[in-house]
Amino acid sequence: MADEGKIEKVTQPVYYVENTVRRVGTRLHRARSATRHRFKIFLGEQRILRNKKLALTEENYKKFEDKINEMIFAGKVALYMPDGTRVSALPDGRIVHRRADGAIKVLESVGPTSEKAPEPPPTPLPKSVEKALEPEEPIPTPKKPKELDDLTVLPGIGASRVRKLNAVGIDSFASISSTPPANLVEVLGVSDEVAVDIVETAKGLV
Repeated sequence: MADEGKIEKVTQPVYYVENTVRRVGTRLHRARSATRHRFKIFLGEQRILRNKKLALTEENYKKFEDKINEMIFAGKVALYMPDGTRVSALPDGRIVHRRADGAIKVLESVGPTSEKAPEPPPTPLPKSVEKALEPEEPIPTPKKPKELDDLTVLPGIGASRVRKLNAVGIDSFASISSTPPANLVEVLGVSDEVAVDIVETAKGLV
């Protein structure tokens, strides 16, 4: 069984890989490369020499396809397809397809085909730790007791009359302002004029 890392010799090559690492644009390609930009390039155990294309069978090309695409994107190699199309990369990352008849097609940057391995999911925390990290429930703020209106500021109203008003459910300026003066006359025993004065004064305090 042949060593997987070693490229077999071919008699009828269908793909060619060309070393382009020293050509124009190398500096820009080198700046974009994630690893050290070496001038000696290997595919498996086979070195790709300058001015000499490396021939690959379709089987070997499929085996190293991701690696070849990565090196094309980094500006290290150019690939010649079986139909004569030359695939290379510009310094800005765009991929160029130059056909044998001279037609050129420029593609947007696609980057190497090898995808980054997904990050492993985070390790779940123990339940005791999760419970300790849970936000504490806010302590409810106690409601302030309702402040009662001081009815004694109204004309003719003293402490005893406040108790009479409270006994019939009147405990605020708003409730007095909506009470007919005749009712106040009956509850408090005041004159009509005083009752009207009490209601008008309460309306001004609401």
